[in-house]
Amino acid sequence: MVYGLTAGRAPLTEDELDAVFGALAHPVRRAVLHEVASPDRPEAMTDLAERLDLSPQALNKHLSTLERAHLITRVKHGRATSAQANPEVLDSAKDWIVTMTDYWNAQLDSLQLYIDSLRKPTEDRN
Repeated sequence: MVYGLTAGRAPLTEDELDAVFGALAHPVRRAVLHEVASPDRPEAMTDLAERLDLSPQALNKHLSTLERAHLITRVKHGRATSAQANPEVLDSAKDWIVTMTDYWNAQLDSLQLYIDSLRKPTEDRN
């Protein structure tokens, strides 16, 4: 099954959703993504590691997880490397959340109608 209808990107598969939500489950990776997505993001990975108080090795591990989930892309500038966020992947994950929210809201609305129908005969007798 695939989810998300974001323009410009194919919908996310189950495995891709697992990777996205798995990557976002860690607070350090969310902080890395936040920094990478900010307008004043650091250009050098060493600056990003310093800003987040991470060793370069720890940062690389978190970047690799984010990259496997397609949430970031590493960009080479000569010998230096930077990272940029891929917001369309978050948009596709958001589409999944909206789809699930709509589904469960409809289920709850249907349940409420059923409960109301069970109560109605009792209320009519009084």
